[in-house]
Amino acid sequence: MNQTSHIVQCISEEEIKADFNKPANMQIFSWKGNIDTLMKPIDSIKYYKMILRNSMMAMDPKTGDVKAWVGGINFEHFKYDQVKMGTRQVGSTAKPFTYAVGIENGYSPWYQVNNVPYTVTGYGEPWTPKAYGSKPGYLTLREALAKSQNYITAWMMGQVGPTAVANLTKRMGITSDVPPYPSISLGSFEASVYDMTGAYSAFVNHGTWTEPLYMLRIEDKNGNLIYERKQKVVAAINPQTAYVMTYMLKGVVEQGTGVR
Repeated sequence: MNQTSHIVQCISEEEIKADFNKPANMQIFSWKGNIDTLMKPIDSIKYYKMILRNSMMAMDPKTGDVKAWVGGINFEHFKYDQVKMGTRQVGSTAKPFTYAVGIENGYSPWYQVNNVPYTVTGYGEPWTPKAYGSKPGYLTLREALAKSQNYITAWMMGQVGPTAVANLTKRMGITSDVPPYPSISLGSFEASVYDMTGAYSAFVNHGTWTEPLYMLRIEDKNGNLIYERKQKVVAAINPQTAYVMTYMLKGVVEQGTGVR
């Protein structure tokens, strides 16, 4: 019988700190090309945390075909895929989910709400969001979404409730946890670029969420099928709501935060 022995060497915290603070020859990433340098490992970590990292995904909303997938800025130095593996708080990109529930419940894009502080009650601790640069005055729901107004988004959450918003968000393909709290209206939950791209596709696909796909099947050299992916399709919102939401989202680039 073969036996394999494993030797585990325990290193103290002091030794770990000493290693992290011992200069070493290394090659680091820069926007102008790799740099050979002498640097402490702890300083290299700080250096990389100062570099803006991002990702991008594009898909056909009708078929779900992924057209582009950029998981990071440089695969040699940053192998962590920020399209599907990485999740971040989605912030204001979650606001359309709350408005979509409102539209499904009969609210019109032209419904006017006073843009003043609003407290959501009845769902645990009372919640009042902060808003910077907001001016009092009546705005239509389309204008409020276009200008990403927190107070009116909170007002809408108060009308429809966090459970309905969380359920719709999950139907639109968000696989991470979306707790039914009022703050999800402002994007307090985390999600991946992959999930958010798929979710937004439902607005322009008549309310139908189509699973983003980058691999359909695997065949061997003789053309025999080894694996085939069955695509998931979900009726996330009704077509009328999707049409209205697409109209409202156009306001973001026509008169709102996306004008520039």
